Amino acid sequence: MIGACLAGVRGAGKSMSHLDSHCNFHAFGEDSTDVGNEGRVADVSGYDSQLGTRTISIRDKAVAYDDPHSMRTILLIARNSLHIPGMPTNLLSPFLIREAGNVVNDVPMQHLEHPTSDDHCIIDPRTNIKLRLELDGTFSGLTTRALTDHELQHIEDFDQLWLTPDEDSWDPNVPDFEEREQSLMDVDGNVKELAPQDLRPMGEKECLFAEVSNVIATEEVAIPTGVTEDEYEYLKSMVCNDMLDDDPLWPCADYQNAYATSFPDSSSAQVDWINDTDTTINPFLAISDDAGLNIALQLQRETANVASTLGTIPGLELDDDLFQSIGETIARAESELSSLEAGKASGRASGKDLSNLWQIKIQDAERTVRATTQLHPQNTRTSLTRQLSTNDRMLRYRRLKSVFFTDTLGVHKKYKSTRQYRYVQVFVSDTGFIYIHFMREQKHYDQALKAFSKEVGAPDVLVCDPHPTQTKLEVKEYCNKIGTKLRVLEERTQWADRAELYIGILKDGTRKDMRNSDAPVVLWDYCMERRASIYNMTVRDQPQLGGQSAYMRTFGETPDISNLLWGWYDWCYYRDNKNFPYPREVLGRVLGPAKNQGNEMAQYILQINGEVVVRRTLRRLRPDELAPSNEVESRRRHLFNLSIQQKLGSTYSAKPIIPDNPFQAKFEDVANDEELKVELPYTFDGEGTPDVPIADIVDSAGKPIGNQSFTDTLIGIEVAMSRPEDDAKGLCRVLRAAVDKDGKTTGHYDANPNLNTLIYECQCWDGKVRKYAANIIAENILNQVNADGTVSCSLDRIVDHKREGDAVRKEDLTGADGSKLRFTTKGWKFKCLWKDGSYEWVHLSDLKESNPVDVAEYAQANQLLDEPAFTWWCPYTLRKKTAILNAVNSRVCRSNVKYGIRVPRTLKEARQLDRINGNNCWEAAYEKEMKNVGIAFRILEEGQPPPPGYTKSSGHLVFDVKMDFTRKARWVKDGHKTADPETSSYAGVVSKESIRVLLTHAALHDIPVCAADIRNAYLSAKSSEKHYVVCGLEFGEHNVGKVAVIERALYGGKVAGRDYWHHLRKIMHDKLGFTSSRGDPDVWFREARRTTDGSPYYEYVLIYTDDILVISDNAEAILRNELGSGEDAFELKEESIGKPSQYLGGKLSEVTLNNGNKAWQFSSAQYVKEAVKNVEAYLADTGRKLPRRALTPFSSAYRPEIDVSRELHEVSEADAAYFHSLIGVLRWIV
Repeated sequence: MIGACLAGVRGAGKSMSHLDSHCNFHAFGEDSTDVGNEGRVADVSGYDSQLGTRTISIRDKAVAYDDPHSMRTILLIARNSLHIPGMPTNLLSPFLIREAGNVVNDVPMQHLEHPTSDDHCIIDPRTNIKLRLELDGTFSGLTTRALTDHELQHIEDFDQLWLTPDEDSWDPNVPDFEEREQSLMDVDGNVKELAPQDLRPMGEKECLFAEVSNVIATEEVAIPTGVTEDEYEYLKSMVCNDMLDDDPLWPCADYQNAYATSFPDSSSAQVDWINDTDTTINPFLAISDDAGLNIALQLQRETANVASTLGTIPGLELDDDLFQSIGETIARAESELSSLEAGKASGRASGKDLSNLWQIKIQDAERTVRATTQLHPQNTRTSLTRQLSTNDRMLRYRRLKSVFFTDTLGVHKKYKSTRQYRYVQVFVSDTGFIYIHFMREQKHYDQALKAFSKEVGAPDVLVCDPHPTQTKLEVKEYCNKIGTKLRVLEERTQWADRAELYIGILKDGTRKDMRNSDAPVVLWDYCMERRASIYNMTVRDQPQLGGQSAYMRTFGETPDISNLLWGWYDWCYYRDNKNFPYPREVLGRVLGPAKNQGNEMAQYILQINGEVVVRRTLRRLRPDELAPSNEVESRRRHLFNLSIQQKLGSTYSAKPIIPDNPFQAKFEDVANDEELKVELPYTFDGEGTPDVPIADIVDSAGKPIGNQSFTDTLIGIEVAMSRPEDDAKGLCRVLRAAVDKDGKTTGHYDANPNLNTLIYECQCWDGKVRKYAANIIAENILNQVNADGTVSCSLDRIVDHKREGDAVRKEDLTGADGSKLRFTTKGWKFKCLWKDGSYEWVHLSDLKESNPVDVAEYAQANQLLDEPAFTWWCPYTLRKKTAILNAVNSRVCRSNVKYGIRVPRTLKEARQLDRINGNNCWEAAYEKEMKNVGIAFRILEEGQPPPPGYTKSSGHLVFDVKMDFTRKARWVKDGHKTADPETSSYAGVVSKESIRVLLTHAALHDIPVCAADIRNAYLSAKSSEKHYVVCGLEFGEHNVGKVAVIERALYGGKVAGRDYWHHLRKIMHDKLGFTSSRGDPDVWFREARRTTDGSPYYEYVLIYTDDILVISDNAEAILRNELGSGEDAFELKEESIGKPSQYLGGKLSEVTLNNGNKAWQFSSAQYVKEAVKNVEAYLADTGRKLPRRALTPFSSAYRPEIDVSRELHEVSEADAAYFHSLIGVLRWIV
């Protein structure tokens, strides 16, 4: 149990381990070593109720005791102990030590009248280990320390003393201890006279002496065989209780009184005392009872030592004579007892037998028989006329308390694996644990069964189909030997075999891995072996697993997935030690953890020659090595794939690909290409693995290009650039910063693109690489985008289309009369060629709005009009083609390209763009957002359900690009998918009238005005909604699938604004001491005094969501020292703190009038432009637009008294709500 190190190796610092009778658990501090931790905890409270209760971890502990007298190290083991971090000492419970079978003499020797060497110490009577207690003040204890690495790894080489019983759990609150103590006393308070079975079991050493004394007969007695059980018990008691000799010899007079006191009925025995020089001892007397044997052995040892010292008699001679006599007598008695017990035919022990054999209570023995197994009973009550069976497989293999199913998976002969396997024997438990064994022929099923029982265990039941290989005689005999019941299914009932289901799961998972990675099909066995391991380690949402993995449910052990953290067919560099004196890094592919080869972290590696090796020293490829712009690494990977295809074939064919191109490299040339093997930049100074230095980021020629290139925001941008030769324009892609012959960049890098003077290399549309300055690139980008940063590009033509799996098929629609058409565009994409020469796959939903006629004509030409995604709108579009072309602007905004930068829609796509661009811009934006938004979530432990009353919600990442090319990410809650709140979700904002009044007040009284924005404003407020989300990849791979409770208000939540508004009002009132105005609740004021003359005045704070405006002599101090510091502080954007220049979409500035007075000027020009733009966009979605010339909101011919049209809300609720919002916009404008 203590064979492996689990945690907690510390140094050689020493501390005290005190005896504490108030402890009902051992408690260990920092100077101890963990040897087991199953994650259990206990609530611990002190004597004073005010101290409260703490949750403490329960672990298996070990400490080392260095005996200063014998110079030995003894390891003290304690199970089920408390681990208290920071405690400098350890506390040991004397009761627990005694429960482990040890003797605890905790009275100091100074308090004893006649102290002996056994006083004030802890003694293990089984091993004679003695621990000397010492005083630390008035506390008795031991000086102990944590185990060293050597002691922990070779724990079996040291003496051990158990401080607790070796049990899986310990409960000090069970009433058994009190009842046992009370049962030893009678009503008068005296100790009862107990029967032998009621006495506490003795230690192993004492039991040995008792057994020796109980099996010796006085003389050989001829007892007939074939006696009954009652006769046998009577005869055995006669043999064990009779006196051995009528003339015993006693060693000295000092032991006479002790023996007479212990055995008062021995007066009939004749005792002759020997003299001091007589060293002859009668062995029959020594073993006639326990006390006599102990006394005889002790006297023999003392006499022999004295005699040996005086040189009169050799010391070992008497010991040999004594034990030889004892051994002969024991053997003679055992022979007689065996002949008596030959009448019992059953080999299984009953409760009564176990009580006699183990010297325990009959009740304990019966419970033990019910709670244990006797899988391999042997009839030891017979004559030894033949050898007993040598089969012990039912004890040798792990017992599995579950039902396993098995079936065979066959593979076509042309897809025989590289290891020549064609069959897979699959074993599946009722909880979903999978074990697979590869076979070259199906008749080797018995070998698979033996491997399964050795590596996994022997199940209670094994279910198989009636195939001859699985039901032959050898299989049945083997199952009988290992204690497994073989159950054969009826013919043509394959659905009853659970293994059939999991074979399908394995095939699907393996097929998906192989296709996604383009791995050769002949490597299917490596892929399936890895997929089975992953399935066993995965905690799936299945009732039979109970929140655990199949591995945990089968073996009861927490699995470790360290060796499964490589993807299937991942690129790697592994160390090749064949080259001397320098090792080399060699390119390879990872095929999964190696089985029974190397250490646990070793992986199967596919070499360029198609052979597989096992290596533990390997690394992943760096981002700069995976970048497509790194031509050296790209060529290596291309040649590697080429040689593997020529050697092993492709994903869809096991036939090697022979290139027809005579100029294409042959396999031998590729395998011998020295560029595929790189010498490592280190040498071996000694044994062990050296640290590999991190290489600089390099360009395609292997030259360093500076640290700033990894985060350069220009890299990866696509922009139309002019060719210097003829000013022809085309789409170019920024590859990297250019370097000179010395490997240095030209110019200076700056985060502001307009100030960046670096020279960049760009891949142009004509295939050439040209150099452009950074400011020229930035200028072209800004000239080609609109106000939103998106590129408006004209469609040239539609090149291709594809239908994805979620598209609605016409077979799914009903053909009944009266059924309506289904309005859907899901699952269709079109490959578009733009006027700038670039290609892009665009969703049908986007392309239909910008180019409906082009899409309809393409669908008609490609016979797609009967598909559900086109039937409901294409015929109408084709009929009205002329009118639509006049009304629709055929220039579509490419929403996934902004400022020339491709904007991802998912985290996976963002990481893919980073790999393509060779930087981490999107990754950095994602990490920044998740770091900020992380405080809003409380991620529960794996398998822990959400709290009661919480409902499931969802969210997603939104990516964007700022005008300075900085990437931005935002995690947004899907509030539109949650139920509407029962109460109002209103969050107030300050009115424009209040702003004008107070700005006038500030100007008249010369009061400073300061503004600021709150960063991540909503996250500062607790959420009133009870929602949770299931963590996706954006929460980290280690959290995928876990439940995350939303504890803070999030953008996108339906009541997030209200929660933030209430939180901010509480801070303003309780913390800052402001009072809300009755006229405008978002205007706050408090009384203060002017810094100039001390006259009283009011300070004001105006709040519009996260925009704060302060009017006070100490305006900036209120923002920084009150609102932005202390408890519940808001994080303010540093760049926003200062005199306001823009507020709520309008320009704000302080001006001086002609009369010399100051005033604040508020302009709505920018706000008006944005408002008009939004209205135009809203109308465009419904095919409407604003009139070009309109002097009044109504036409001159409009007569409201004769208007009989319906009210707007009767026509469209959405338009009515939008009209109300426009009224609010107009109020802001005026």
